[in-house]
Amino acid sequence: MTNRPTLRAFEQAHDIALNAGDMEAASQIFAEAMKQWGSATPFRSSRLAKSHSEEWEGAAA
Repeated sequence: MTNRPTLRAFEQAHDIALNAGDMEAASQIFAEAMKQWGSATPFRSSRLAKSHSEEWEGAAA
């Protein structure tokens, strides 16, 4: 994520990790996305946030 830390880049990296069966990497990518994008409206409506809605809502509380 160093080169292109866009929300779309996080979504793509997350998809790749999930498709590879690497749940640890997917969780790390989600955590990084939360740090960078968690307070942004586009993140809240992204499929990345929706795929981790329980984690995201818990962190926002």
